[in-house]
Amino acid sequence: MSVTRLHRRPAAESHVEKSIITGMITSNTYLKSIAPSFNPKYFRNNYAGIVAKWVMRYYDQYKECPSTQIKDIYKVEKEKLKEADADLIATFLDDLSRKYENESKFNVQYLIDRTYAHFKEMALTLVSENIAGYLALGEIDKAEGELGNYKQVARSISGWVNPFDLDYIEKVYDGDMTDDEKPNYLFKLIGPVGDHLGHFERDWLVAFLAPMKKGKTFWLQELALQAIGARLNTVVISLEMSDGGMTNRFFKMITGKGEKNCTIFPTFDCQSNQNGLCSKPERVNSYTLYKNNILPSSYDPKLSYKTCTECRGKTNDYRMAMWFETIQKSKLSLLDIKRTMSGFQTMYGNGLRLKSYPAYSANIQTIKRDLEILEITEDFVPDVIIVDYADILSPESSQFEGRDRYDETWKMLKNLAAVKHCLVVTASQSNRKTLDKKDVKASDISEDIRKVAHVDAMFSLSQTPEEKSKGTMRLGVVAHRWRDFNELSHCTVLQQLQTGQVALDSEINREY
Repeated sequence: MSVTRLHRRPAAESHVEKSIITGMITSNTYLKSIAPSFNPKYFRNNYAGIVAKWVMRYYDQYKECPSTQIKDIYKVEKEKLKEADADLIATFLDDLSRKYENESKFNVQYLIDRTYAHFKEMALTLVSENIAGYLALGEIDKAEGELGNYKQVARSISGWVNPFDLDYIEKVYDGDMTDDEKPNYLFKLIGPVGDHLGHFERDWLVAFLAPMKKGKTFWLQELALQAIGARLNTVVISLEMSDGGMTNRFFKMITGKGEKNCTIFPTFDCQSNQNGLCSKPERVNSYTLYKNNILPSSYDPKLSYKTCTECRGKTNDYRMAMWFETIQKSKLSLLDIKRTMSGFQTMYGNGLRLKSYPAYSANIQTIKRDLEILEITEDFVPDVIIVDYADILSPESSQFEGRDRYDETWKMLKNLAAVKHCLVVTASQSNRKTLDKKDVKASDISEDIRKVAHVDAMFSLSQTPEEKSKGTMRLGVVAHRWRDFNELSHCTVLQQLQTGQVALDSEINREY
């Protein structure tokens, strides 16, 4: 037995081969990428090799993956199979159908990387076995020929590209594609705040920058929910909250209810409506909010005043302001949770996994290990990984101290995004000066400014005490590798955190 075989992990190998077959059946992009390197001998599981041959015959004829046609292929081919293989394949296809009937995203590049690694290992194993056999027979020329065969295989899966190759040019050229048509596009936040921050892509490292206790965790969980809404497999890793704490907050965010009866919510208004200077017939309010040219310091639900945004998004007459409205919200109950979560899972699938670690007890290597376990045990490959938060991860190695420790952590976060071909989102605490500053900027990063060098985008969370009392927050872009941005521009977001509502509404500030 070869050394390679001695160190194999059967469960991991079986999982990889099952994932390869899944990709071959369901993804044209994946199948087209791995087809030149395909060899049925690369599968140790008998049923996997059989299905792979079916798929490749179909691809050679129709130049696409079989998708749902695989069941028709099975019906034709099963009579030629041993009963045990036929039963295994039938079970596999049923599981595959249930898994993908509600999913619209597929982490193709991650599976391509895993596939090439598997093919390379299998090719080396086959070549070494063949060389050993030929050498035992004294057939030196044939042994040398096996080395030549492996070079051809290695070339096809080496990862090197020719940027002037016409097929490669066609693959990477964006042309007139919109953001959501790009192959690595994942999602963006809903509303103006999404337009302000931009979309999110695979392989990106994104971070929120804010002072302590300004809602970084809320925003990380909001991104998780938005990702789930886009049917993306999402992992949330916390070093601050327990699994139960995270889950309870998700319940609030999804149901819109809190621990108490809550009736007051912030809402956008128009300055001309508040001061009574608007005379347009479209105005929905006949009252003036200002008294003696002063805005009331508190909200009185008994007032007959109504907010008005009739001109918002239509004319330049709208001047952003905010006020409040009364909405009846009962206390969150177990019945609310069960009803809402049942519908939520039916609509968006089962694409969320949570894991908590004590602060400073896990680093990126720990996270990678546990992600591998998740993939093998649940066949769960994340598209989005939320880490709450980077600054309280443990050091990657004892050799890194001081600022170098933080720099290495952020480098490894970027590595995690690249290796897993997913979006990684985290947060960082700004320095103590920002506790009294109106706006958070890139220069306010704590510990090590090199964090900015590793992110693809970094967003600021700014909030004065007055804004906090009103339920508003301003988001800005302090760094972005892939798009133009203005650090002085902000988007105002309305919040009601008692009910977990991080972004009730949003409006881009037009004046800065």
